[in-house]
Amino acid sequence: MKISTRFYIGFSLILLLIFISGFISYSGLEKSTHPLEHQIQEDISDLSKKLELDKLADLIKYYDEVLTMSARNYAFTSDEKWKQRYNTIVPELDRVVKEAIEKGDLEDKIFFQSIESANLALVDMEEEAILRVSQGEKESAVTILESAEYWDQKEIYNIGLEKYFSKRGSFSTEIVKSSTIGITNTAEDIHRSLDSNLKIALIFFIIILIVGAVVAFLTSRSISKPINHMANVVDEISRGNFNLNLNGSEKINEINKLNHSLNRVIKSMKLAVLEKKEKSVSLKVSKKLLDEAYEENKLRNKGEKMAKQINRKKKTKRRK
Repeated sequence: MKISTRFYIGFSLILLLIFISGFISYSGLEKSTHPLEHQIQEDISDLSKKLELDKLADLIKYYDEVLTMSARNYAFTSDEKWKQRYNTIVPELDRVVKEAIEKGDLEDKIFFQSIESANLALVDMEEEAILRVSQGEKESAVTILESAEYWDQKEIYNIGLEKYFSKRGSFSTEIVKSSTIGITNTAEDIHRSLDSNLKIALIFFIIILIVGAVVAFLTSRSISKPINHMANVVDEISRGNFNLNLNGSEKINEINKLNHSLNRVIKSMKLAVLEKKEKSVSLKVSKKLLDEAYEENKLRNKGEKMAKQINRKKKTKRRK
């Protein structure tokens, strides 16, 4: 394996751990904030529905006052504008009451149904009064609008509204209290969840540091150890020791190449030294042989000289 590959693997491992740690932290944070978001949305939704229903109740009260005033003013003045205004508001009030019944809870439905019933009775009497005014019977129209039956229905109408508004006041207090308690409990849950996620993130951070340190140590060791070994081998070579052989089974490709190259250098230097020794020995042997030959020749010459001297002496004695 190449050195660059080892570094890439180690770096990728650290990045993977960082990614996993970040993903877990993000997931935990999202999971922690989801209850608060859900609680707030639920509270806002309930409050929006309640405010919308309150708006409808206010319209019901307003439209009733407008209808009552329009019917009475028309009965007393016979002015057509009051009749037109009355006819315009009647379908609007009917629509708003039906919408309130549809959107309210079970208790609200009872309130608004009683209002609807009373409103239908009031509209019947007011339309009868308007008709009599058109027929020129103003006194009869006023009598209808001042009758006990008319005011009984008005009382039923108002009681329904009062019950709803009374409930609205207590409900608003309850919903605020409930929302506050819910958000407080959710916030506490989030705080505990955040503490847990923080501990998990801290553990992962420590794991990343340990893994990073181990990877760095192992990578450094896998590189420095064979390099230090090669440095020692080179030092031995410089001292004249060629009986060395580097291991070529390292896990790093570059180190293996250096080992093979250094082995070739050792073999080449060893061979050169052996050749030099052989030449030196050969020269010493040749010199010795020459010296021995010289000594032998010298002795031979000396022997010849001595033989000549002996022969001369023998010849001189014979002459005498």
